[in-house]
Amino acid sequence: PVGMAVSSKNDELFICDENNNRLQVHQASTGAYVRSIQAETPSGVVCLNQNLTEVLYVCSSGEVKVVVFATDGTRLRRFAAAKPHLPF
Repeated sequence: PVGMAVSSKNDELFICDENNNRLQVHQASTGAYVRSIQAETPSGVVCLNQNLTEVLYVCSSGEVKVVVFATDGTRLRRFAAAKPHLPF
């Protein structure tokens, strides 16, 4: 695992499984496996509440992008992340 986020609303734990191109979803209170969400080389995930609906922002190490999912795994949108400007 390379990152995780917790949904307090749904009692779900989202774990980035980069080597298997997915997010594993577990019940946060028990650790029981629930389902998986396909994601390209996920390297980090954040669960945020937007207008009473939780969404997952998943960054990808394969490309410089962020993919936004509903917590049920529905892909909502994606956008390119800006490459950092390094001063050296």
